[in-house]
Amino acid sequence: MAIDLCWQIEHRVVLITISGDIILEDIGAAEDALWNFVKDGHQPVHVIFDVRRISSFPMNLRQIRERFKDRDRTGIGWRVLIIHHSMARLLAVIVFQLLNVPFRIVRSPAEALAFLLEQDDTLRQSV
Repeated sequence: MAIDLCWQIEHRVVLITISGDIILEDIGAAEDALWNFVKDGHQPVHVIFDVRRISSFPMNLRQIRERFKDRDRTGIGWRVLIIHHSMARLLAVIVFQLLNVPFRIVRSPAEALAFLLEQDDTLRQSV
């Protein structure tokens, strides 16, 4: 499993690229690393998750929900997921609905960025 975090738009949009076999602890580690970006960014900080190269992922919804339900989400705006795997798409929809956070699923990085630019006019100043 590999996780890479970087600014897609400096101090406004974080790109998290995840590949390989994912376990629940990996998702938690990525979220912990994300908070460093959120603290340093200009809020709301939006997040693009590129998970097109994952090969396996956690399927236990109860464990996922319990792990993340009480997390502080202050400062995070939209979560945009780039997903091709149909089961991962379904799981993402269910999880983000359970967590009651704003999200969108797209098929490409260009579509992810275009969506965020439509949702947050202040991002255009940074592009």
